[in-house]
Amino acid sequence: MAGDITLFGQDWGGFVFLVHVGLTPDRFAAAVAANTGLTDPDVMAAFTSEQFAPAAGAFLHWLEQSESPDLTALWAVGSPDSALNQTAHVLTEEEAAAYDAPFPSERHFAGARQFPRLVPLDVTDPPASMLRRAWAGLAAFDKPFLTAFAEHEDITRAFERSLQTRVPGAQGRDHVKVPDAGHFLQEQQPDLLVDAILSLG
Repeated sequence: MAGDITLFGQDWGGFVFLVHVGLTPDRFAAAVAANTGLTDPDVMAAFTSEQFAPAAGAFLHWLEQSESPDLTALWAVGSPDSALNQTAHVLTEEEAAAYDAPFPSERHFAGARQFPRLVPLDVTDPPASMLRRAWAGLAAFDKPFLTAFAEHEDITRAFERSLQTRVPGAQGRDHVKVPDAGHFLQEQQPDLLVDAILSLG
């Protein structure tokens, strides 16, 4: 029921869900942001080079890899060479098959290849005004808001502190640092994330 939702989001799921929390806060009772961020140009401008340089390098590495003709979902999530698999996590055969199942041919990767290019980075990007409105809503969101960033995450790391300090509902909370995990922390530490979500109930 609207108003009783605890929303969890990671990476692009987080990017989308943070917009919804910011623009329609009455729909949600709590939120958990995991390895994600929201690229409002004003927030981006506030990052120091020390904060953002590692993330930019990791993101550009992934952008390059996403354009490879050999890209597969299994490779992105489970290869030790993937920019998104910082812990060299190994998938089981069943998990690997599940990740590859939605992508039976090259044409099915059209959307996945565009994801990195859709990240708005400056005021010239069309979503910039919407992202500013979303951040304004987040800056007033005083319901429970928890961050859960992985120990080895680099791509979205710069947003962790920003979310913790700018969202009222995040202040004073024991935010979760997920050990032995990288970008796909829900794959690597699912039980810990479930406990984090339930802690807000």
